[in-house]
Amino acid sequence: MITEGEYDAMSVYQETGIPALSLPQGANSLPDNVLPYLENFDKIYLWMDNDEAGLMNVPKIASKLGVKRCFIVENSNLKMKDANDVLRQDRTLIKPLL
Repeated sequence: MITEGEYDAMSVYQETGIPALSLPQGANSLPDNVLPYLENFDKIYLWMDNDEAGLMNVPKIASKLGVKRCFIVENSNLKMKDANDVLRQDRTLIKPLL
């Protein structure tokens, strides 16, 4: 799982046990030197923030990682900004989103 922020990654891992990491500088940054560490993963879930920066950068990040192995977690119907907000509002929501 790749999230936009550190708290989001911690929230996902806390509630699911799925290894999660955050982008080093938010939604606008997936440095090329990180890509080799992700090569062995067949599936990568992307959970970006439900805001303009997060939504606009999902296609760019998925393209960089390989669209076929990326799965997008969408929480737009929940009206919450990110995984940490979902956790704070209702812990039971994270697992069904994945």
